[in-house]
Amino acid sequence: MRTIGHFIGGREVPGSSGRYGDVFEPMTGEVAAKVALASAAEVRQAVANAREAQPAWAATNPQRRARVLMK
Repeated sequence: MRTIGHFIGGREVPGSSGRYGDVFEPMTGEVAAKVALASAAEVRQAVANAREAQPAWAATNPQRRARVLMK
């Protein structure tokens, strides 16, 4: 079964809490994957990374930001 981790600081992080949540296929109701639930340390790391990235992202042209999000 596919396991989905986190994306922190531009890279995939598998998750270290050992806890997972089910991801359901809406059409069939079957479990399609497991998603890692973040530990407190992973949440702190993600928040710190977001704080660091925010000034540059805010200074980016809105059209460029939209292109990044649509990609």
